[in-house]
Amino acid sequence: MLRRYCRRSPFLFFVAVVVSVYAHPWLAAAQPAGKADDIKSSADVEPEPLRLSKDDQATRDEVLRRMARDKVAGLGIALVNKGKLEWARGYGVQCAGQDKPVTERTMFQAASLSKPVAALAALRLVERGKLVLDEPLNAKLISWKVPENEFTRKKQPTLREVLCHSAGFNLRGVGFKAERPPTLLEFLDGKPPTNTAPIRVEFVPGTKFQYSGGGYCVLQQLLIDVTDELFPQLMQELVLGPAGMTLSTFVDPLPKEFEPDAAVAHSTDGTPFAIRWEDNMPVLAAAGLWSTPSDLARFIVALSRAYQKADGAILAPELIKAMLTRQIDDRGLGFKLEGEGRTLSFSHAGSNPGYKCFMIGFPETGQGAVIMTNSDNRAKVVMELIECLRVEYEWPHDRPGRHLIKNSIGMTLEKIPAGEFQMGNHESAESLLAAFPAYEPKRIGKLNDEMLHKVHITRPFYMGAHEVTIGHFRQFVVDADYKVESERDGTGGWGYSPKIAYFEGRKSEYSWQNPGFKQDDSHPVVNVTWGDAVAFCKWLSRREGRSYRLPTEAEWEYACRAGTTTRFSNGDDPEALVKVAALYDAVTVKLFPQWGKYAVAGSDGFEFTAPVGSFRPNGWGLFDMHGNVWEWCSDWYGEDYYTKSPVDDPQGPEWGEERVRRGGSWHSWPLYMRSSFRNYNSPETRYVLVGFRVVLDDL
Repeated sequence: MLRRYCRRSPFLFFVAVVVSVYAHPWLAAAQPAGKADDIKSSADVEPEPLRLSKDDQATRDEVLRRMARDKVAGLGIALVNKGKLEWARGYGVQCAGQDKPVTERTMFQAASLSKPVAALAALRLVERGKLVLDEPLNAKLISWKVPENEFTRKKQPTLREVLCHSAGFNLRGVGFKAERPPTLLEFLDGKPPTNTAPIRVEFVPGTKFQYSGGGYCVLQQLLIDVTDELFPQLMQELVLGPAGMTLSTFVDPLPKEFEPDAAVAHSTDGTPFAIRWEDNMPVLAAAGLWSTPSDLARFIVALSRAYQKADGAILAPELIKAMLTRQIDDRGLGFKLEGEGRTLSFSHAGSNPGYKCFMIGFPETGQGAVIMTNSDNRAKVVMELIECLRVEYEWPHDRPGRHLIKNSIGMTLEKIPAGEFQMGNHESAESLLAAFPAYEPKRIGKLNDEMLHKVHITRPFYMGAHEVTIGHFRQFVVDADYKVESERDGTGGWGYSPKIAYFEGRKSEYSWQNPGFKQDDSHPVVNVTWGDAVAFCKWLSRREGRSYRLPTEAEWEYACRAGTTTRFSNGDDPEALVKVAALYDAVTVKLFPQWGKYAVAGSDGFEFTAPVGSFRPNGWGLFDMHGNVWEWCSDWYGEDYYTKSPVDDPQGPEWGEERVRRGGSWHSWPLYMRSSFRNYNSPETRYVLVGFRVVLDDL
């Protein structure tokens, strides 16, 4: 019988609650709070390709060589393919200096991979009616309550927010020495022998993402209270048993019958821990699972089957959808999410003292992998092996570097990379006249402010995938008790009047809530001034503690082009715009026949605005960059600004009388929807064709 050598020594307690840092589209690097990244960037990956499916001696020798380089004693891999566990491998030894090999039965501490397992248990209780995702935690907590403070008085934290790390709880990571482990209740209140802060809410729940192991400790108490069961037994019933995870347990200390198959923890220098491993009481939901790569692969399979609505799935369709839907930033309920549709992946990393691990799954294709190590060292080998599996098994992937997040009010934002482009019109006047024969030459001649010039966007940023909707704007108006400029100055807005078959205004009857035509919360907000748009950004910045703003004109065109040099982001053909934009077309021309010669022949299917996202996005995942509504930019307009614009991050003139607007609208003609076309209005303008989208400075 293997033994742990800690008989009479003081109990050493430490749990590294992981803050996941993703340095690669398919890989999460794990780090305890305050430590450097454990997994390096893709630039550090060795180039030699490995076909891990072969499992021949040459492949094993190469894996072992890389493990030795990183001072990793033992490593386990399990591969999910075609919706099932296809194979599992072990490399190295359970304990350095000994001969017992790592096999597919070897158990490792799963560290923060415990969290998505606990999240699934919570969702199964939601399915049974014992918990409610959007109910305050205190409605079901019995043994302990979330203490009231200035933040909880504004909003009580919910189960949904705990699972996606937006509930406001503190304590990313904890560590202390004590004669005995604290109870969970002692830990929650920071009482001796705990020497960490009590778990408390430190910002308004739901307003931002902040990774919190403390929140999952609250979740653990919640599950205990609503079931009146011990946590390890509850997890066995709800997840481990149904998923077929027979070599997994939340029992702590590790039961003796599992000890022969347990990998010993190792320090960064490759030496085994004298006490073999550290216990994780009482924070089991956050970091207490012992498991094998094979069992966690079965967990991936169970989730994928639920996502595919298979018979006898472990979770109902509406709940697996919630679990794998972005709730805030890039977080689902228990996982980090990447991609969409076929490229959707869920992943998590883990780091306990002496252990590193990583899991990733692709629910639509039934693919994925788990890698676990018994090393506290940098896990460069983990990234390399994940990349080998991605290539060999052709995991679905999005454009390189794509990163999609959802914010606290449900807006989706796409990460826009830094880079250079040629800003302005790429065509001669003669070329435009030939392409737009219905237009008078004087209209082409007025396009003299689009001089082609080089621009360098030096920093990445996030841009709203959609224009700000009425629903988003309403949240702002209600929460901030905001009155738009048209209400404050009493003059109202503009609207479409069926009586005159045209626009009229300003009139008090027209506003962002009534532009004279039917809209719902999914449509872009209109009749907002530049100042209203800026006020929205300031409110959202205060709410989340991040920097939201309007895009600069250069950022807008850079994002619109998405690497293209054509007239439109989808090519040069004006008739093809109906595939990507609401514009002046065969439907709209019936309302406004006087300009019929400028209309495209096809139909986008909408008379006025379209719900955001109704058409195909551009190459960077941005919808409605052409058409639907003009979008305010931060810049003052200057007709000759391009002649003196700086190359790096141009901000527009220091002063002006009009603000830039870009992109065209549902009422625009194709010439004025080109990626390079510049338009402008006074900041006080409120009109049925004008809205905005936001930019978030890089996180």
